Amino acid sequence: MISQTPVITICGARNMWISAHSRIRNWIKENKGIHVGSLVLRDRNNNLISGITIQYWLFKGKKDKMFGVFPKPGVSDADIENCKNFGAVACESLLKNEWDSLQQKWINQDGIYVSKRLMFVEGRAIKIFTMWAKLIRGKQNRKLWINIFRIYLLFALFLLSPIVILLFTIIILPLFNKSLNRQKDFHEGVNLQP
Repeated sequence: MISQTPVITICGARNMWISAHSRIRNWIKENKGIHVGSLVLRDRNNNLISGITIQYWLFKGKKDKMFGVFPKPGVSDADIENCKNFGAVACESLLKNEWDSLQQKWINQDGIYVSKRLMFVEGRAIKIFTMWAKLIRGKQNRKLWINIFRIYLLFALFLLSPIVILLFTIIILPLFNKSLNRQKDFHEGVNLQP
């Protein structure tokens, strides 16, 4: 299917995309594809602000400025417009059939960025989200449970997340910075060998 084929991945996300990215990378590797580039378009707003605007978009179905005050949710129009610059670099690699430097060029263009803080939070959050998904799937009244999950998200975003980030900054980052840098580099990189 994709054996020996150069593959570029593109993701649009709020801030937690690393686990999905890892699954795609593994799928490419298992199918002997050559992962040559990974582009992540993300919501650049503050974590708490984007948490509010994404929920507004998710539950109301509106991608406008909430109350006329908050920024639009999701990837900004400017970042979407800037994709043509990433495309130009990818086109150059395609025409020359030279893929070795594509990812570094995209990193230099801010096409992918891993926040160590959010990488740490996501590593814990994915386990909790998986538990919630299993719980909701098994319930008869899913609407009720989705509303309970929505309340939990607000609790996690505004109370738990700041505590976890504070503990990360004070304890985890100073003790494990080298390991976190290796993880960050791994997630920003690609697997050029199938």
